[in-house]
Amino acid sequence: MRNWPDYVLETVASVSAPTLGFRPSRGEAAAALEILRTHGEASTRKCAEITGYSVTALLVRLRKAGVSPVRKGGESGREGFYRIAEVLDALREKEDGE
Repeated sequence: MRNWPDYVLETVASVSAPTLGFRPSRGEAAAALEILRTHGEASTRKCAEITGYSVTALLVRLRKAGVSPVRKGGESGREGFYRIAEVLDALREKEDGE
């Protein structure tokens, strides 16, 4: 999980308190931010940026894990877009297996 600055966690807690009816803890705010960060789709380059892998290494690991792009897009129209949660799960499984 990413380490969020204190001011970000305080802002999330303050903004969500009226809707939730209570002020969430820093851990709950961090968990909510992590869900938002990993939800949806991202390009291969963005997934590589998030995970810290090179694009080539990421593509090799995703192919080995059987993860395929959900669509094509980007500037060229040929770049693969992956579900971020699937990418993180595949990389977590790979690290656990080593």
